Order: sequence, then structure tokens, then C-alpha cells
Amino acid sequence: MEVTSNAEVEHEVIARLARLEKELAEVKEAVTVKNSNGRYVPFKTLRNGTVAVSDISSGLWCELKVEYNHLHWKLEKTQEWSKMASIGNEVVLQTPEMKEGKAIHAAKELEVHSRTTLVMETREDEWAMRLFNTYIQLLSVKEGRTEREIPVLGDPFSTGLLLSGVIDQLQYSPKDKCLTLLDFKTRVKKCLPSRGQKAATALQLMLYKSLLDQMTTGFFQVHQLRDLDLDFNMPLSSGPVDHVLNCGLGSLLFSDEGWTTFGGFAKSLCLLIAGLDMPLVGSMLVHYIHQGSMETIGVEPVEYDEDQMRSCLDHSLAFWKGERLSQGVEVEEAWKCKTCQFHDVCVWRLRRCCRVTSAPVCAARDCNSTCSSLPVSASDVKDDILDELFQ
Repeated sequence: MEVTSNAEVEHEVIARLARLEKELAEVKEAVTVKNSNGRYVPFKTLRNGTVAVSDISSGLWCELKVEYNHLHWKLEKTQEWSKMASIGNEVVLQTPEMKEGKAIHAAKELEVHSRTTLVMETREDEWAMRLFNTYIQLLSVKEGRTEREIPVLGDPFSTGLLLSGVIDQLQYSPKDKCLTLLDFKTRVKKCLPSRGQKAATALQLMLYKSLLDQMTTGFFQVHQLRDLDLDFNMPLSSGPVDHVLNCGLGSLLFSDEGWTTFGGFAKSLCLLIAGLDMPLVGSMLVHYIHQGSMETIGVEPVEYDEDQMRSCLDHSLAFWKGERLSQGVEVEEAWKCKTCQFHDVCVWRLRRCCRVTSAPVCAARDCNSTCSSLPVSASDVKDDILDELFQ
């Protein structure tokens, strides 16, 4: 039986890391959009001008995994990255548990309203209907009904970057004038999540509250949609127009000629949402549900901590704006990697397996790709970790 020395294994780790880094840099360059001045700017390159609240909160678990998920469709076509965990030829981006969680959320939505299928021909149509749904659902909430899956968006702290998300549930009590924001979290195990998972959920709800409060108090303006590269002079297609007319709101949102541009429609909706005179979100709750039995595991309140939220948001947006590289987990949280589909190809993990404390960065001013030259000392490599990598 041929025996491989630690030095040989280490050499292969370094060589493989170099190949992964090279392919990752090439993929980032390939997806970089023209309007980001030739630089890899994630919120433009990966998210078309906006960042989802779930991207921000998921980054507390592992920021690098969020980035890999957005790049997987390109990475899986490369030689080294194609070795990421898969079932057949399909990369596992959603576990069966995640799919079950989505199904439960969809069922919860259908408990309070039905879905309408519309033909939308442009991105302007899609964003117009997203704003329209927000108005219709908030109007329903104001009248005392419970609504689920409410789209929200905005830039509550003037960061220069548009955030978007979907609130699981809103309910309003006219008696005490309290607006409650509720989020459903499904669990495979019949127990409450870890402190780290709770922190990510709390950040998610605090951001939802900030976005909704901005919209209902009139601080969300149409110009905040500028990074979406939408044509504000684009007339809406017949599908959205007919839907608005069927809802009996044509006189509020359309011009006298019976048509409207996306910009005019969006501006009118912003004014209507602000005119609802909604109270600020007064309480936030997380409802934990066991997937197998659908029983409630627990309902916990979330306290609004603006300082903590701003700290997390500012750190995350530095990545999304392209001001720094994404970050993975530290050694003490390496247990998170065990269930990650990028376990075998993650450059962050491979660097730490080799005890690489910092990878050299290209000196070019606009380059934020790590270089492939990685000086590693053989004495710094842990035998057991190397064995794990190549078992």
C-alpha cells in the first residue's frame, strides 16, 4: 500500500487551493457587470441592484456560503468547483428540510389569501406589482385582518443600498393600536435553535421592522429604486394594468388617459402607503414550528436593538458594496462546515486547514481577488485535518 507523506498531502492542498482561487477569481470576473466600473460589486453583480434581508441575516451564519450560493451556477461548470457536494449532477442548494420549510410557509400564506397568476412582461411590471401587493396587504392589515408574505423594501439608514424582503405575517389590533410582526421558523428537531441562529433571526426581524416603518411613515421614495436599472418611463403591461383595474383601484393609480408609467405608478403607491397612517411595528415574535408534527415548539419575542442592527448591517454592507472580501467562519465555529455543500471546495476552509492566516492580496487598486501564491509552512499543517480532507 502506497503511503503519502504529510509534505506531499500539504503540497496537494496548496496546489488545489491555488486552482480553486483561480477559478473563483475567473468566475467573479465573468459575472461582473459593466455598470460597476469593472469591479466585482456583489449587490450589483449578484443581486441586480438590491440585497435581500435574508442575505444579510444568513451572513451571520456564514457570509462566504451566501456568496457561493449566488455564484454556484457558474462555479459548478469549472473543474475544481464541480466537486462540491451534489446528488447526481444537481448541486444541493436546498436540503429536504429547507424545501419542507418553504412548503410550510406557502401553506401558511394560503391560509389567509389566494394567489393570482399574472403575465408580467418586464422587470418594471414585477417591481410595480411588488409595491402594489404591499399596499393592498397593508390596507387589509389596517382594517384588522392578518396578512402574510408582505413585500417590503427601502434604505432605512441612508446607506445608499436598497434592501428588500418579505415579512411572514403582520397583524394589527385596532383596539390597542398595536402592529405585530411575526416570523415562522421551522425546525427538524423539536427544540429551540442555538444562540447564533436566534441572533440571525433577530437581525432579520429588526430589518423588516425598519423597512416597513420607513415605508409607512413616508420616508421610502421612488428614487431609492435607482440601482435596479429600471426604466421609470416604461408603460406597464396589460397584465398588471388589468389586475389593478379588477381591484377597483384604477382611479387612484392611473392617469386620466387610462395608462401609467412605472415611475408614476410607483410614486403613487409610495404616497398611498404613507397615507395609510399605520402605526410603527410595536412587537416582533418568532414562532418555531416542528416540521414533522407541525406542533409549536415555542414563541419568543425579539427586542429591537438599533445599535446592534446597525453594527451588523454596516459590516455586511461593506461586503455587498465591494469594499471588502466575504468572510467564512472561524475555527471555533468550524462545526458549521460539516453540513455545508461547499465543504470540500471552500477556499476559506482550506486556508485554515493549512493554517494560512492571511492570503496575499493583489496590489492593483481595484482588485479584490486573493492571489493564488500561498506561502504555507509544513509544520503548521494539522495531520488530522489533512487526513479528513483526503480520506
